[in-house]
Amino acid sequence: MTGLQKAFVPIDAPNDDFRSLFATHPSPMWVYDPGSLRFLIVNNAAVDLYGYSRQDYARMTVLDIRPEQERKRMLDAVQRKTDMERAERWTHVKANGETLEVLTYGRAVRFDGRDAILAIVQDRTEVNAAQQQVSDTRSMLDSIVDNLPVGVFVKDMGRRRPLHPFQRGLRRHRRL
Repeated sequence: MTGLQKAFVPIDAPNDDFRSLFATHPSPMWVYDPGSLRFLIVNNAAVDLYGYSRQDYARMTVLDIRPEQERKRMLDAVQRKTDMERAERWTHVKANGETLEVLTYGRAVRFDGRDAILAIVQDRTEVNAAQQQVSDTRSMLDSIVDNLPVGVFVKDMGRRRPLHPFQRGLRRHRRL
C-alpha cells in the first residue's frame, strides 16, 4: 500500500497522535496538493459532512467539491495563495448535490515529504440561514411599524423609545 493509499484508510492507530487528532477532530479538514489539487488525506468529519467515501476523495480534487462557478476562483486562490492569508467564504457541494456555505482556513504544511495545504472547514449554512431569517424578520417588522397609523413605543431598559417615524421626529422636540 502506498503512502497516498494509506492516507485514505480510516485512521485508528493510537500511537500516531497527529493522525489520530486529525482524524477525530470535529471540524472537517483535509490536506491537498497545491499542484494537482488532489486530496492527500481527509478526516472523519469531512467524510461525514460531505458524504463522499474515502475512496471517492482519493479520486477527487478540491475543484470537485465546488460548483462550476467557483472553480476558477479556487484556482486563482491557490495560485495567488490568497486563501492562506485569511478565511475565505465558499460554496461546497456534498455527494448528494446539496450545497454548503463554508469558511475555509488554509495553511501551508509538509505532508509525506512534499508541500501541501491543510484546509479547515467551518460549515456556516445554518448560521447564515438564521442571520438571513433575522434580517428578513426585522425588515418585515420595520415595515409594519413604519406603516402603523398610531405611534408605537418600546420600553427598553427603563426608557421608552419611539418606533413610529412620526414619533421619532417628536423626540427631538420634547423629552420622553
